[in-house]
Amino acid sequence: MKHFDYLVVGHGLAGCLLAWFLEKENKKVLVIDGNDPSSSSRIAAGIIHPVTGRRIVKSWMADQLIPFAVDTYSKIGEQFKSLFFHPASILEIYPSIKHRNDWLIRSAEQGMAGYLGEEIQPGSIPGIRLPLGGIIVKQGGYLLTDELLKCHRQHLNNHDCFYEGHFRYEDLIIENESVRWKDVRATGIIFCEGAAALKNQFFPHLPFVPSKGEILTMEAPLLAQQYILNRSIYVLPVGNHIFRVGATHEWNRLDNVPTGDAREKIIRLLHEMIDVPFCITDHKAAIRPTVSDRRPFLGVNPDNKNIFIFNGLGTKGVMLGPWFANQMAGFLLNKNQPDKEVNISRFSGSLL
Repeated sequence: MKHFDYLVVGHGLAGCLLAWFLEKENKKVLVIDGNDPSSSSRIAAGIIHPVTGRRIVKSWMADQLIPFAVDTYSKIGEQFKSLFFHPASILEIYPSIKHRNDWLIRSAEQGMAGYLGEEIQPGSIPGIRLPLGGIIVKQGGYLLTDELLKCHRQHLNNHDCFYEGHFRYEDLIIENESVRWKDVRATGIIFCEGAAALKNQFFPHLPFVPSKGEILTMEAPLLAQQYILNRSIYVLPVGNHIFRVGATHEWNRLDNVPTGDAREKIIRLLHEMIDVPFCITDHKAAIRPTVSDRRPFLGVNPDNKNIFIFNGLGTKGVMLGPWFANQMAGFLLNKNQPDKEVNISRFSGSLL
């Protein structure tokens, strides 16, 4: 019988970050993952955007989450001698005069000065359609999520702490003070399964609102690369005039199959943003484990103290993940009471 402190089911961004924080505390973790190439973490653009939605408000907890995330990704990069997170300003393109006025009003509000920069004048950047101009959003950036997961997976493999295969609930045996799975015993098990949590028998009633997202990769040799572009879709430069473009949101057809409708929609919206030639080189789709209020699930099964969940990072997972993975690790190790922002009271105490 092999012994671990924790089993982590799922090696998307949530599972990766939680395992990393537990490893920092000298805990032995076995990560179980089916290595699905179309998981949402592996195809995500990984953008941090500190201003959210049509309401143009500062993202929830941005002042705490962004510095913590940047510091965490920097430390992980130092450990693996790789650069995973790239700071980048975001150019918000005004689609209307009203939208411009809304952005300017927000820029004058208290607490926004550190996030909103100068206006970009109409027609001032060749190749980008700016009929009404735009505004720079600071403290943005993007994470090479797939590269991070590959490096961490190799690290786990090197230490015999990674099991590649699909987790089956019937293989789990729950004991008084531990759990057993195959030939492994551990203090507890944490489910970080992404969209697969919809079928998790230990947390069957959590209000996930999963959405399908599709993303394109393109080459555009004449397109400027100094900003992440955002209007109704984003255009993310990742170097060598390669860009990731997306993403769509679909709540009915929940599968990992790229569709012609989504491709056409993204290309149509792309033409509204740029006026240079481009070539589509890839098209992928995945299911996001989104939650209606965009706040992740962290908690323990109400009937068993050894079964936990950390999930629901959704579209802002790159920003949310490090802070809440650290909170989850601290709770597991009884090092701290969770920050009050973590408490999700609607679950009557069954979660943190």
